[in-house]
Amino acid sequence: MLAGAQRDFPVTENGRLAGVLTRDALVSALATGHADASVGHVMSREFQTADAHELLDVAFERLQGRQ
Repeated sequence: MLAGAQRDFPVTENGRLAGVLTRDALVSALATGHADASVGHVMSREFQTADAHELLDVAFERLQGRQ
């Protein structure tokens, strides 16, 4: 995972998107001794999404500058 390119990991609950676990949040939690914390405590619940039918340039413009 550390050597890979993926930085964000979707988290689902009952088949629905519940949050996003970022690589930074995961590494930070592990580095500060919170390996026993749940994903739900570390994931971000505030995130932007894109619709599957949305044009790429529209999604890019909207998401640009957001974390």
